[in-house]
Amino acid sequence: MTTAYINYHRKPFRQFLSVAEYNELHGTKIEASEEFENQFYAALMQAKRVTDPNDYVQHNFDNMGIVWDVAKAIVGFNAHGKAANHFVQKKVDKIEKVKQSVVDAVETAKDKITGGEEIQLEDFLDDYEEVPVKATPVETKEEITEPAVAKEEVADEYVEEEETVSLSDEIDSFLHSIAKDSQQFTRDRSHVVHFSVDSDNLSSRLMKGRDRYMKRLQQYLNGDNSVKVRMMDNKEILVSALKPNPASLRDLLQTPHGEPRYCNCDC
Repeated sequence: MTTAYINYHRKPFRQFLSVAEYNELHGTKIEASEEFENQFYAALMQAKRVTDPNDYVQHNFDNMGIVWDVAKAIVGFNAHGKAANHFVQKKVDKIEKVKQSVVDAVETAKDKITGGEEIQLEDFLDDYEEVPVKATPVETKEEITEPAVAKEEVADEYVEEEETVSLSDEIDSFLHSIAKDSQQFTRDRSHVVHFSVDSDNLSSRLMKGRDRYMKRLQQYLNGDNSVKVRMMDNKEILVSALKPNPASLRDLLQTPHGEPRYCNCDC
């Protein structure tokens, strides 16, 4: 039964449920263990940090079952005295080994995420240049005086709009999954920059529009090929490696805060 409980949490964007909540939702009778839940929650959160938000969690949680066994053994202690105590001690020794393996796995995961690079605190601080977003006035029927457009042109524009909306929805979903609250989502969404590089990983195509990164993009446009930015997959990359189209990058830098910012790349 623990396998079903663990597998329930592997699906993308799935919220964590305690054993009691899971039992109530699915009508099961899995025995609750606070220590198991705590260790599984910690292991699950670590796994999600190194897993694409749109993918299933593939990590192995087999060791979580040991904690479950210990909970049952503790119940038996009251009835069987020393024998149960000896059994519990053996299980506790196993848990210590598991804890050490989890610590080692965390360190390994950190190295994979950062590539061995020391990450500075400033890379995680929000230093957006706060500029009020101006509301766009809505045109009335009397104000709309544009000439009729040929059906073929309208169809082309419609296709382009559909593609933009699809990408916009994808970005919204990703930012929702990593934002701690609606305020952070709104702020990140109004500043995020998308580069059309050849990658299936959305986070490697997105950059938070922090003020210092926008200045580095301007430096690159001015001829400095040594500047770097940090993408939302937490990897630092040379701006030149993104191969931004100069004209598109120039338009992006002139786009006001709060409006969608996309940069075409010559990949």
